[in-house]
Parts: sequence; C-alpha cells; structure tokens
Amino acid sequence: MNLSTSSDLLPNLLTFSGQDAQALQGLAKNYLLFLEKIDSIDLSRWPSLPGLRGEDSCRLAIAAASMADLRDQLTLFSTQGESGDFRDFIYRESPPAKLKIAFLFTGQGSQYVDMGRELFETHPVFRDAINRCAEILEAYLDYPLLSFLCSSEATSPEDGAAILNQTQYTQPALFAIEYALTKLWQSWGIEPEIVMGHSIGEFVAACVAGVFSLEDALKLVANRGKLMQALPQGGAMAVVMASAEEIKPLLAPYGSDIAIAAINTPQNVLISGKKEVVNEVGKTLAGKEIKVTPLSVSHAFHSPLMEPMLTEFL
Repeated sequence: MNLSTSSDLLPNLLTFSGQDAQALQGLAKNYLLFLEKIDSIDLSRWPSLPGLRGEDSCRLAIAAASMADLRDQLTLFSTQGESGDFRDFIYRESPPAKLKIAFLFTGQGSQYVDMGRELFETHPVFRDAINRCAEILEAYLDYPLLSFLCSSEATSPEDGAAILNQTQYTQPALFAIEYALTKLWQSWGIEPEIVMGHSIGEFVAACVAGVFSLEDALKLVANRGKLMQALPQGGAMAVVMASAEEIKPLLAPYGSDIAIAAINTPQNVLISGKKEVVNEVGKTLAGKEIKVTPLSVSHAFHSPLMEPMLTEFL
C-alpha cells in the first residue's frame, strides 16, 4: 500500500494493487486484520507498505479521512468484491500500456503572494523561466513581475497582494508561474500529450503546445489584463450548485446583463454579470434552496460585459 501526500483539509489517498480482483480483495481483508490490532495511527504518516507493484494489473484507491473511515471502506470493498461490484471505488483492471499525461492550467483567482517562491529559490529551471517572463514583461507592466510576485521584493506583503490582485498583474503572474512549472516538469522528463486550460490558463496551454512563442503569449496576456482592468467595475460572479438547464430560464429575462460563464460539472455552474443582477438571481436561487457562493472579483469575466474590450484586443 502506498500513501500520497495531501493537505489537512483533504482525506489521505491510500492505494492498493494486486494481481487480480481476488488478490486485491484478500489484501484488503489482511489490512482489516492489521487495523484490528492497533488503536490508532496517523494516516498522513502511514509508511509505504507492500501492495503497490508496477506489474500488478488491478489497482484500488481509497480516500480516508480517519481510521474509522478506512476500516469502513475496506470492509465495504471486501463485501462488494465478492460480487465483483467495485463501482464505489476508484478501481482499474489491466492498466493501459502507456500512461498518457495531460496538463491542466488554472484561471484567475488562484493567485497569492509568494506562490512558487520555494521553487524559485531552489530550482534553477523554474527560476530561469520566471526571470525570462519578467524580462519580457518589463515592456508591458508598470511594476516588475517579481515586485508583486515575491513579498521579499515588494515594499510589504500587503503591497504585493494589492498589486497582484489587480487583473492587469494577476494574469501575467499566473501565466509566469504556470509556464515555469511546465518547464520544471519537462526538465524532469515529464512531457504532456494533452494541454488544456481555463481562461488565462488557455494562453499557457496554447504557448506550451506551440501555438505562439513565449514573447507573443506574454504580449497578449499583458494587454488582455490591462484591457479587462480598464473596463467599468461593478461586475460580479457566483458559483451555483445547479445544472445549466435549471439556471438558463432564470437568466433569460435579464438579457446580456448576465450569463453562464462556465459549466464546471453537471451540477455546478458559474454565473457572471452586473452585480445587481447577479445578486437578484442569487436571492431567487437561495429561495429555491440552491447554494450560491459569490466570488471576490472586480469585473464580470466571461460574460457579455467583456465585449467592449474585444475590438482593441483584436
């Protein structure tokens, strides 16, 4: 059994493998017997134990937040395993001959001061990529990239955050971090066969895929951020725990003042538009006992309110 690292807010991911489904079930029962002999154990410090070998064709993953959780899931797997029903678990038989790797690049909202700082200080490949981005961006930004990306370079962490959270600086910063991370992974021999992204992450994916050069990518990103920043504020965005089909009729009366900005999952969509309209729709949804989570943004990204910048951006 192998344990992957996870944050305090997430369950630990425990992975098992066996030569076939019966061996995997037997392994689960053996661990249940082992767990009966101990009172407690820190799952985040659970050592790697036998049970995950490259030649095994059956794999099982269990996300466990506690010892009791692990016992319950192993018991459930052992029971379901008798009938061959593994649908409640991450289970795979006969892994593909070649692992295909995809890189997914995030959009705005994931930024924070000092992101990537330890990598910048300890990995020359990452540092060189960040410095190269900073050099190119000097022609487009009023503040040097490192002055708001790293607190040590800023007047204070608060000043760095204030600059970083402005759209015209957020987007180049995220691009630089994501691009540098890609270069670091590639230096380790990890090459993606597929790249994709959301919003600003799409530009990183396109650059990595060879659609345009790093210089052209950063020129586009910097100007995109400036044009978005220059639009009138007063926009809002909110995550809605409902399907697009449920939401569309509620948005229709408001025309171009609000739109579905993204469909994250079949039951999770993002709405974007004028603040007063988003708030009004939010109240309607709350009345229907549909969860709505507002986002901290200055503009209604991915909505018709962005259209005034398109001509100049083009």
